[in-house]
Amino acid sequence: MRWMKHAFIKILFGFYAAFILLPVVFMFMNSLMPSWIMTPAYVNGQTTRLAFIPMPITLSQYKEALLLDSQLLDAFWNDLTWSIVSASCQALFALAAGYVLAKVCFIGRRLILVLFIFTMLMPLQVLIVPQYVIAQQFNIINTRWSLYLPIVFAPFGSFLMCQMIAQLPEEMIEYARLEGAGTSTILYQIVMPYALPGLWLVFVFTFAEAWNMIEQPLILLRDSIQYPLSLLIHIQGQFLPQYVLVAALIMMAPILSFLLFMRKGELGGLINL
Repeated sequence: MRWMKHAFIKILFGFYAAFILLPVVFMFMNSLMPSWIMTPAYVNGQTTRLAFIPMPITLSQYKEALLLDSQLLDAFWNDLTWSIVSASCQALFALAAGYVLAKVCFIGRRLILVLFIFTMLMPLQVLIVPQYVIAQQFNIINTRWSLYLPIVFAPFGSFLMCQMIAQLPEEMIEYARLEGAGTSTILYQIVMPYALPGLWLVFVFTFAEAWNMIEQPLILLRDSIQYPLSLLIHIQGQFLPQYVLVAALIMMAPILSFLLFMRKGELGGLINL
């Protein structure tokens, strides 16, 4: 009976995985349809009946989007660079802040943790107003700095690393101090290897937040040329609908790559918990 139970669970989760992947497969298959079919299908009110396997199949829109459309490629590489840099900086700042909040005793430490939790519970629509005011004071409106600096100093990573580093035995840190290790040595040679799975998690979450942002560019950017790829899809979809599905698949590629490559690494240890 036990093998039947395990088989039933595997079949159930197999159907669930197929149900989740079905829209992605459908999006990929429909990205292969030519523009003269896609335009009436997606723009003119579904006048064309969509098929799971479109006929005919063409790769011309991939060639145009990946090789000929410089705006799409520039937005992709700019967003990828800014997202990786902001996620890396957030992970490093979160490591340092988490160590201070977890292992350094000072007045107001619990208050800072409460404020971090309170900030994380607030919706983005509430936080975007002070972000706009601060960006205006620093004269960074209509620049990429106004988008990614709040992500770099977001409280989520610091709170997560604080909870993880707090489980590190105090004896290890005390022994390192007795051996003459400084704060930077303790942080990067003792704390960082222990907290590496949490750092990967902070990096991936921060990258996903920076990569998929929608509301912030609409408010903080005035020039549509600087819009990230998440908004450029909507703009180009109004004029070049054959690029929409291709750009959507391109947006999925970095996130899926991180998950696939980290599945058996440090992040995989957290996923398997």
